[in-house]
Amino acid sequence: LEIQVKINTKVKKVTAEGETTVSARKMSELCRSLPDNEKLEFTLEEGKLTVSSKNFHADFATLSSDDFPTLEISDKGETIEINSSLLKKLLVKTNFCMASQDVRYYLNGLLLEIKDSTLTAVATDGHRLALSSSKLSNSTNNNVRLIIPRKAVLELSKSLNHSDEEVQVILAQSSIEVKNSSMQFTSKLVDGKFPDYEKVFPKGESNPLKISLAFGWWLVIILATVGTYAIAVRRSGIGWIFITYVFLIFAFLAMFSGNAGTLIRQRDMATPLLLILAAIGAVKCIRLFRIR
Repeated sequence: LEIQVKINTKVKKVTAEGETTVSARKMSELCRSLPDNEKLEFTLEEGKLTVSSKNFHADFATLSSDDFPTLEISDKGETIEINSSLLKKLLVKTNFCMASQDVRYYLNGLLLEIKDSTLTAVATDGHRLALSSSKLSNSTNNNVRLIIPRKAVLELSKSLNHSDEEVQVILAQSSIEVKNSSMQFTSKLVDGKFPDYEKVFPKGESNPLKISLAFGWWLVIILATVGTYAIAVRRSGIGWIFITYVFLIFAFLAMFSGNAGTLIRQRDMATPLLLILAAIGAVKCIRLFRIR
């Protein structure tokens, strides 16, 4: 066993307590076919589970609950509390980089690391790497590194909700457990050493590239002028030719004063039209270069 999920919910009335085992596939198919807010009644008699409501009646064969396997976790580990939506975001932002059936088995999972009160999720397939981190509200002095299997990461990403509910994460030496008021998710870990991902990132002084916003507006205006001219030539309309001259004026203002971007941004209704005409101009320029 690698993964175990326990879900609990409240019921309105319990006539007699009991437990049994039914086919998960058949039960899930039944639940998908039911309308919302359908009231169900479960009856267990002579090894047969009956699920009924006003409009249907279904019988399920059962097995003894004593034979149902469970994932027993004995070791204790570091316990943290984190927002459910935040943990889900960490997993979703990185799980796409996990390897699948790689010979390097430690890449077929996701690294979860706690260091300096920061929770970091890292995944890589040897060609690309994704990293996402978040500060923990409850500080911890212990550093933890563990690898969660690929299947467990994908299932946990789907099980967590986009809510502000706090979930408890127990990071043990050979397992991880995530639980809240209605769910308990347990998984074994990948036994291996994850690569030192920090060596991938370049070190030293950064060389930032700064691009003036006015330059971007210059380019947009010039492309819009080309696009408007292309439409004017095709339609041979005086109105389009007049609009072309207006954009030419803006282009000259952009090149010589650098304030055309400000003038256009003050007229929010003209901005979408300007961007559309710039796209037409860009397509026209690409076609001209292809012809040449």
